[in-house]
Amino acid sequence: ICGAAVEKYFAIEPIEKKEYYRLSPAQKRLYILQQMSPRGTAYNMQQVCVLEGELNREILERTFNAITCRHESFRTSFIMVNEEPVQRIRDHIKFTIEQSTADSSGVTFISRLKRPFDLARAPLLRVLLEKAGDKKYILGVDMHHIISDGISQAILFQDFMALYRGTLEELKYRYKDYSAWQNSERGKEAVKQQQQYWHRAFAGDIPMLNLPVDYPRPRVQGFEGSAISFDMEAGETRGLKDLAKKEGTTLFIVLLAVLDVILAKISGKEDIILGIPAPGRRHMEINTD
Repeated sequence: ICGAAVEKYFAIEPIEKKEYYRLSPAQKRLYILQQMSPRGTAYNMQQVCVLEGELNREILERTFNAITCRHESFRTSFIMVNEEPVQRIRDHIKFTIEQSTADSSGVTFISRLKRPFDLARAPLLRVLLEKAGDKKYILGVDMHHIISDGISQAILFQDFMALYRGTLEELKYRYKDYSAWQNSERGKEAVKQQQQYWHRAFAGDIPMLNLPVDYPRPRVQGFEGSAISFDMEAGETRGLKDLAKKEGTTLFIVLLAVLDVILAKISGKEDIILGIPAPGRRHMEINTD
């Protein structure tokens, strides 16, 4: 791409076994956020699916135990050592699937699944199984974001299906290797350059988005909210895709621009700051854990 920055490739190297390992910047950020609200569940990530047919719970539990053996993240806990947060990886843990029954009091399956994690206790993974009828089950998986992201969830599902049927090849790299790579001198230099960029971008007064809503902005950040879904006509979708192609960008960027315009119209502000999720997996060797 014309004008794009050029980055050098630095290979990730497996590191030696230690009692504790340094956190990546992303882990450190999530650790601090969780300590600010220890009983919060804003950074819990859930997946729920319906299983139909004969279910062998023993094989199911054995599969999840195999997954915890395969991925160190599920054997990782986070503690403070010498006033610095670190991660500790256990060699083995015994994982048990929690059995759930339908709650007549109105408590939903998600509410029973989504509970606070203690970051000092591994695994930061919870699996809940509930019988929903004859040969029908609800399976829920809850993980803390400090050990997982959206790509991790896809990898977990792929590995689960493969292990349920057989075996998988050994992983070449672990997250602790990536964390050590980020904390190396080369990694620190790359982060430093990014910090300098964002310090310049947000120098001076940062615009605050105040929308004309029914409630005042709370003094403490909350995570209450909901999602509204809607369908678009095929012609509208085609028009947006054609616009993205014409402008040489993606459909996501077009929709983000539309949201920016809407917020600008509602708030009367010209400077709009929006945060968007990003996988952060720019290194080709870190898409397996």
